[in-house]
Amino acid sequence: MSSQLQRELNKIKNKIKEVLRIEHPYIFDIDLDSNLYFNAVIKNVIDITSLLNDQKVRVLDIGCGKGHIACLLSSLGHDVSAIDIEISRGEQL
Repeated sequence: MSSQLQRELNKIKNKIKEVLRIEHPYIFDIDLDSNLYFNAVIKNVIDITSLLNDQKVRVLDIGCGKGHIACLLSSLGHDVSAIDIEISRGEQL
């Protein structure tokens, strides 16, 4: 992994920790460095946001689950709407 990608990965990991610690403290029982799912999510966020050149966009997260990605993208300044079949009517992330 290149040093630039590693720096970006660390930056996004720190942002995830900052955002999710507040609303989802249980998530930090998981070691993010060894968790393939979170590393894949982080890589996708890096890839997508790097294409935006600091533009803020509207995002629709369909099948958002607990909303981790939606919360992260929102914290980065994007206008995010998220929906999941498990979220009851009127419930918000």
